[in-house]
Amino acid sequence: MSVPTPANPRIAMVITELDSGGAEKAFVRVACGLQQHGWQVTVFSLRDAGPLTAELQASGITVIALQCSSFNLASAVLRLVRHFRQLHPNLVLSFLHHANLAARLAAWWAGCRSVSGIRVADRRLLVTLPDRVTRRMVAHYIAVSRFTAEVHAQCCRIPPAKISYIRNGVDLTQIDKASPADRHPLKLSEEQFVVLFAGRMTQQKAPETVLQAIARLRHADPRTADVVRLLLVGDGPLTARLKSIADTLKITDQVRFLGYREDLTRLMKICSLLVLPSRWEGLPNVISEAQAAGLPVAAAAVDGIPELISAGHTGQLFAAADPVQLEQVLSYSLAHPAELRRMADQARERMHSCGGWEQAVAQYHIQLQRILHDGREL
Repeated sequence: MSVPTPANPRIAMVITELDSGGAEKAFVRVACGLQQHGWQVTVFSLRDAGPLTAELQASGITVIALQCSSFNLASAVLRLVRHFRQLHPNLVLSFLHHANLAARLAAWWAGCRSVSGIRVADRRLLVTLPDRVTRRMVAHYIAVSRFTAEVHAQCCRIPPAKISYIRNGVDLTQIDKASPADRHPLKLSEEQFVVLFAGRMTQQKAPETVLQAIARLRHADPRTADVVRLLLVGDGPLTARLKSIADTLKITDQVRFLGYREDLTRLMKICSLLVLPSRWEGLPNVISEAQAAGLPVAAAAVDGIPELISAGHTGQLFAAADPVQLEQVLSYSLAHPAELRRMADQARERMHSCGGWEQAVAQYHIQLQRILHDGREL
């Protein structure tokens, strides 16, 4: 039985936290975009407010921080139920595993319909088992890539009609306007080949692979010690260990640990190659942003990444967390600058032809309206 679609539907959006990660930034883009499309958006963070709260509030979106830890699911569910019963949202949209689980349980309890955003192809049983058990509570799933949708549907036994995918957008205008960063404070010369790693320092992202590849390259050709520099942008639990690895490999003179940076796009414009050796991924924002900025990309051929990179055409692919193959990629890139530029130009052209966040948000708007209008599982 169909239900009427309200003129200004209310949507509760739930996420684990509002720190400056890729999924969190995409969540904020979608929330602000839906607000502009006429949705009445209220955002819930299971933890604290976080640095991305200001952008949401600037768009007129109410942000409610529940102050729950990752391990206190029951408390998060109870607090969400209370808020949902007061708000009466027409839909609940959540991002990330903990938020998905809490949101769908609370929505089911409060009599709301929930939509779960799937950001990575996570095959771990601790993720897939709870999702499998609660899948009947979900009206629809929206994954970040085709591959992510297929894997999640298979692992959690979700009917294909109940899951779709919408790729992240890119802020093309902002990237085009960004000026290159200053090389001098980073002790970089114009002639040096600058490799960039940007992401959380976690096992998933495999940042140690880049250090090992740089060391192998230096051993194979000592001249690269003067030519190649590595910028590591991001924080995480592996940071201290990575610094120790760089010291053990005797490459500290080539490595810059920059921590979290607000000017990543500007850094991209002074780098020679972005590398992402992740063990698993969804559809990494950093690849799309690098391609839009004209930065050549080499990444692990895992999960949704081949949907962004056509090997030899719009970038280079190698085996996940494999320093041997990454060393070969670096060696090839140093020897073939014209090929690197050709691939980067093709990637940038393709990225601009796909449209930015406006197109991605419009797809969310249409999909969510369809779920509301149908009043049944798609």
